[in-house]
Amino acid sequence: PLRLIGPRRHGHEYFVEHRGDRFYVLSNDGAQDFRVLTAPVETPDMAAWRELIPETPGVWIERIALFQDHLALFEWANGGKRVRVVQLAPVQPEVVDAHVVAFGEESYAVDPDENPIFDTTVLRLRYSSLKTPETIYAYDMAQRTLQ
Repeated sequence: PLRLIGPRRHGHEYFVEHRGDRFYVLSNDGAQDFRVLTAPVETPDMAAWRELIPETPGVWIERIALFQDHLALFEWANGGKRVRVVQLAPVQPEVVDAHVVAFGEESYAVDPDENPIFDTTVLRLRYSSLKTPETIYAYDMAQRTLQ
């Protein structure tokens, strides 16, 4: 059945992903630059939202991509885009580890590509820079390798 995650409210933006018995919510509620919260599928209303990734002032979380064991955060920081990968605990919505993907160039653009497979460690990215034409990369979030 369809469930209301949060009512419409002026100025409130949120985007929802699903993993196991939890919703993962990217929201600007109480966070100008957005933060990631979780909510149980059974009671997803805003009163049940719990913070997983707090807001970092000056780092705007533009979007998220959720996988079985990882959460990819597409962020703007220091005037440029970056991808932060968070390893999630197997069952509970807890952060085990996190890292920023190193691309080897100072100035670039990166966005998610189509990522239809949930149970994978591979994140597909669209990348371009002044030296690199638009390229689709496969980034292994567990091995931290870019192909």
